[in-house]
Amino acid sequence: MLNEAQEYRTFRLGITMGFKHLLYRSLQCFGLLLIVSVTAASSEKSKIVLGAFEWPPYFSEKLPGGGFVTEITYAAFARVGYDLKVKFLPFARMIQQVKQGEVQGALGIFHSKQRSEFMAYSEPVYNSEVVFFCRREKPIKVSELESLSQYEIGVLRGGLTAKMLAEQGLKLSPVNNIDTNLRKLLRSRVDLVASDKLNFQYLLKQHYPLQRAEIITLLPSIKTYGIYNTISKKIAYQQIIADFNRGLQLLKDDGSYLRILQKHQVDFPLP
Repeated sequence: MLNEAQEYRTFRLGITMGFKHLLYRSLQCFGLLLIVSVTAASSEKSKIVLGAFEWPPYFSEKLPGGGFVTEITYAAFARVGYDLKVKFLPFARMIQQVKQGEVQGALGIFHSKQRSEFMAYSEPVYNSEVVFFCRREKPIKVSELESLSQYEIGVLRGGLTAKMLAEQGLKLSPVNNIDTNLRKLLRSRVDLVASDKLNFQYLLKQHYPLQRAEIITLLPSIKTYGIYNTISKKIAYQQIIADFNRGLQLLKDDGSYLRILQKHQVDFPLP
């Protein structure tokens, strides 16, 4: 039989071993909770929703990959650990949802001082090249904008190009969508249309393939606008913008950016 001293030592040893086991299990649980917490925080950070509007071939629900700017944006965010969702909306509603924080940003926006008050801009993803279009049977030589005062020019109502041409005192025919301008030009109801080159050519090819040869593109371009992704200033936008810019540069460095453009059959953007 154990004497009193031995029983006491055995009791103390049992308590010590039990405490060590309890401490070990507690540390295990704490570590697991820490991993779960960090993973959840990381997962929450990586999810992002951007609004987009229909502007083919740049972005459209009807195009493979959502259009080439959409595909580039998905790839750039994925490179830096973000899970992107794109929500297609009418343009005005998209801007309003960015303002209200219902979406975290917008895809493919031109820079404007007014919008920069509530959204931050990434590096340009691509460039929009604005050109004049005219009928082949009535070619017009464009040297200086001032020389076009005799012509009626179709423009998109409220657009940056319309504002620029109005400041030159030119005769404008504003409409609410580009397709209307395209139809007016085909019917000789305007002399020129000022529009984004890729979008106008896409619409002509898709909707009026038999009349494509009737329209010519006048170069050089009259204006080039950067196409930016934006993040709402209601959230911690600085890190998201920096991460996206880093992902975009990675795509350019390894050739992925150019391969996406080639897949969608578009040119490398203007400098």
